[in-house]
Amino acid sequence: GLPIPHTLTTVVMGGSFWGLSFLPAAIVMVAFCKSAHLKSLGKIGIIPAFCGIGELINFGTPFILNFDLLIPSMVQFVLNCSVAYICMDLGIIHRAIVNPTLGLPSIVNVCMVSMDWKAGILWVILLAVDVAMYIPFMRSYDQKLLKEEEEYAEKSE
Repeated sequence: GLPIPHTLTTVVMGGSFWGLSFLPAAIVMVAFCKSAHLKSLGKIGIIPAFCGIGELINFGTPFILNFDLLIPSMVQFVLNCSVAYICMDLGIIHRAIVNPTLGLPSIVNVCMVSMDWKAGILWVILLAVDVAMYIPFMRSYDQKLLKEEEEYAEKSE
């Protein structure tokens, strides 16, 4: 009957609140981007990203040293972890009691790890906020890629 002593686990910190690290970027790529690179990368990477596997999006975009996408990825990580921690600390959602299983859809994982359906609702809300946060930055990056694709097409003609 004792309360769980720790709230910060790999669930909250490592997974940026259960798989929300690259899924918003994949959704924005599919829904809003016009460059062939980002559109195809989003189509390929959205299902693995939904299951918490973000390597396709991470290394295909690339996110590493990409200053166009640095701000939303950093703010998203801090926001998601902070909101999840505060909700757990206030008792709005249950604390994580097990480590997540890699490969399960993230929303299923979120509910299983905390044994709380409200965590799934929080996950959907944070996903919507993260997608809205990525849209302007991804569009800016998309415009750069479109310009590069046009220049490449002109050179190859």
